[in-house]
Amino acid sequence: MKALLKKDIKGVGKKGEIKNVSDGFYRNFLMPKKFAIAITEKVEAELKQETLQKEADHKKRKSSIEILQIELSKKPIIIKGAMDGTGRLFGSVNARTIEKALGEAGYNFSTLHGKIILEEPLKEKGSHKIVIWFSDTIKIECTVIIEKQ
Repeated sequence: MKALLKKDIKGVGKKGEIKNVSDGFYRNFLMPKKFAIAITEKVEAELKQETLQKEADHKKRKSSIEILQIELSKKPIIIKGAMDGTGRLFGSVNARTIEKALGEAGYNFSTLHGKIILEEPLKEKGSHKIVIWFSDTIKIECTVIIEKQ
């Protein structure tokens, strides 16, 4: 019989896989411990629908990231802050500040699940290059301009 694994089971398979198992193994071990569910036509249809939905969400997210990349390559992120006479910020600009500035500029950054990684907080007036990571392979390089308030 076919069973959808709900947990990783050593020697059988990983969570989310569909495996052929004996009726007795399913009935005596997998089902009572809720490690798997039997594949019926209804479950198979739900899995297919779920897979299609995940693919659609992935395509939508990827296109949103591409749009964001095009827009950020044309227009830098501008952040204003209080500075001393030498152009050094009294505070600093960190990833959270940049994320907030993106939100204020109209970019819905939080739904794209991006991560801004800075080696250290930005403390100087001027133009700074940053990288926003969305996965191991998808990244956006953009410019942050820090100006006097």
